[in-house]
Amino acid sequence: MGLASAIASRGMSQRIKLAEKAIKQGFFNERALLKIAEKKGKIKYGGSHTEFEWYIRNVKAGQTATFGNPDGELSVLTFEEQQPANRVHLPYCYLMKTYGISDRSIEANKNASDNKIYDIIAENLTLAQIFMYDALGPALYNGTSSDTEQPVGLLGACGSPIHTSAHAVVAALASYAGRTLTTNGFTGSAISSSTTGLGIQRTATLAAAGTSWDDNQWAPVVGSVEDILTTGGSALTAWSTGGIQALSIMADLMSLTRTVSGTGTQIKPDTALMAQGPFSALKNLAILGQYNVRGINLGREDLVFANFPNFVVDTLTCIKDTDVPASADGTERVIVLDSNEFYVETTHTKSEGLIKTDFDPNIAIINGAVGTLKANLAYRVSSPTAVGCIVGCGD
Repeated sequence: MGLASAIASRGMSQRIKLAEKAIKQGFFNERALLKIAEKKGKIKYGGSHTEFEWYIRNVKAGQTATFGNPDGELSVLTFEEQQPANRVHLPYCYLMKTYGISDRSIEANKNASDNKIYDIIAENLTLAQIFMYDALGPALYNGTSSDTEQPVGLLGACGSPIHTSAHAVVAALASYAGRTLTTNGFTGSAISSSTTGLGIQRTATLAAAGTSWDDNQWAPVVGSVEDILTTGGSALTAWSTGGIQALSIMADLMSLTRTVSGTGTQIKPDTALMAQGPFSALKNLAILGQYNVRGINLGREDLVFANFPNFVVDTLTCIKDTDVPASADGTERVIVLDSNEFYVETTHTKSEGLIKTDFDPNIAIINGAVGTLKANLAYRVSSPTAVGCIVGCGD
């Protein structure tokens, strides 16, 4: 490489390095939930191998605490090993996209400055970045099992419910993180005095709807908008008229103490994600309710500044995300979750970021500038009790 070419190559590599920060920040700004995770420090860097794992409590029946010596005297303490925690796991999902400039482009612009060559690289880099977002963003809601090459998303934690005959339906053997959520599957119904429907456990020992969910620690809240509204005693049956009530009821149903959740943490739902249709209907209801009274409450300020439309209903920040998938019959879903229990796991280091870029300046002029964008990550929730799904929100 000649001196002039080496200088031009070094200049381009330095400018590529300057572009890395914008690439990494742009990833978080692509999705509201990722932005929230970034702000709350829910990005877990430095993983290894091809999958990661975490554990949940699995205490045998009768293994409750006792109140010491009933006679008030000193006693000999004994220790009994508790039943090991259940292991669950998700695979890291690897994504790579190349960018650069070919020999032909370099030859065609050999009399131009290195700025011209960098402009072509920058355009290709932007395209590569968009392709990465197009793959990783929608995967937030992926509902397939853990053997997929894509990250398993929030629908997977909910059992990928659909809307059928005004009820939420979860297929038999729906699983998440290598663990079966429901062996038999179920058709949801409104909570009555004799059931604990909608996939919500009301005690520490009873899971929803009898044999619906296999484990009350892994029982999300799943229901149709009709059944959610019925549960809350509302006479409304549609999202277009009862969306605000449905979200308020959902926030109440999902709020669990440590004992009931079985996870050792309180579940406090704070986020509702929905596509354009449900979001617009919900906002219309809010406008009508607050017209000539006061302005619509804005949601998270950082999301407003990042251009994510959002506002508050009950305890939930309602956010428009056009990638939230509709149910099988075409009606919309709304995802509700406790964002404190949502994590992004990655094999990258914090300095690399979720998307890291490799660029080799030594071959920039001779063989064509070549770089790659890489993302090795997965999404997880601490327990499906932190996630809920309302189906049938398209009317």
